[in-house]
Amino acid sequence: MFQIKINIMDKVDKVDKDNASAIDPVVVLNLNKFLLLSNIDSIISYFLSIRVVYSATRYIFFCATELLN
Repeated sequence: MFQIKINIMDKVDKVDKDNASAIDPVVVLNLNKFLLLSNIDSIISYFLSIRVVYSATRYIFFCATELLN
């Protein structure tokens, strides 16, 4: 995990300043949030929260298609 942090931060430091506005701020915010997680429990809970949001979105689309049919 520490090695991944170093590699990602090296790439972030080398971003061209002219293209900095092209980076989605939400993606940068999520990346920073992920980099700040220190222990494995936080990483597991972060991915579980993504999984819950994904499952809820799939359920909503499933209900919508059933109602349309």
